[in-house]
Amino acid sequence: IQNYKDYLDDLNKNNIKFPDIEPPYEWKYRLNDKLAQLYRETVIVLTEQLDYTRYRAIEHLVPPFDSEYSENARLIAKNLAGIYRINMIKRLESSFCAFKRSLKTFLDITQGMIDMYHADKVVILGGRDNTLRKLQNEGLELDEILRKLEEKGKLKDNCFPQKAFKKEFIQLLENDRRILIDLQAKWQTVDEDPKLDLFIEKLHSELFDTNLNQTGKLVVFSESVDTVNYLAEQLKDRFKEKKLIAVTSQNRDSKTDTISANFDANVRKDEQKDDYQIVISSDVLSEGVNLHRSHLIVNYDSP
Repeated sequence: IQNYKDYLDDLNKNNIKFPDIEPPYEWKYRLNDKLAQLYRETVIVLTEQLDYTRYRAIEHLVPPFDSEYSENARLIAKNLAGIYRINMIKRLESSFCAFKRSLKTFLDITQGMIDMYHADKVVILGGRDNTLRKLQNEGLELDEILRKLEEKGKLKDNCFPQKAFKKEFIQLLENDRRILIDLQAKWQTVDEDPKLDLFIEKLHSELFDTNLNQTGKLVVFSESVDTVNYLAEQLKDRFKEKKLIAVTSQNRDSKTDTISANFDANVRKDEQKDDYQIVISSDVLSEGVNLHRSHLIVNYDSP
């Protein structure tokens, strides 16, 4: 708009000015030699060694059991494995805490499918139906899971015996499990977090310097809910100078008024509050919410 004279003249006439947005500034954190080596090994494992068989069961069905599934369904299964691979990399980039949790979940659901195979009852739910995973995450016994799935009408045409699969199916599942167990064991020894250390350092030294942050407000975004919760927990212990609020899809509705009162520049002055100086959020606050009382944003992991 500012590049067109007529529009610019109209803006000036009405005393309207767009804020100048600074370009992103990058902070680099460093891994020690041991952690850097594990990081590189992990990327190789995630991108080259794991087959993600848990998400590709449809590809391993043999006739006539595969008759209900088209080539498009097989393509979807393959794409789903690719999406999960990308998700694991993004979790690793987000925070070590988020990655460790995803690693445990991946191992658990892989073990869950192995257990179903040996029980001669492999449930395949396609598309976005994650009912099976949710029930497995609750720690229920297989018979209880199958009973609940049957109650929901999800077992018809979706429960398969061992003979429905190619022989390499169980071999690939067990290979994924071995790789995941080994990787999990390596990450369980990691207790340092150089990314968090750098963030805490910047909170103390720069992010609330009045020359940079005149309003004393800060917005922190992460794509991972686990990272949001991890940061909130860590900052409460390691950065007590400012009060923070963490927002995810689970509590957004109940926190809307609080967020507006503390961070919305459009709220009337006499209704504005300063109970919180930091908001840490997943992408649930990336649209439709005015947070402009803060003119600083930290993207903890780049989208």
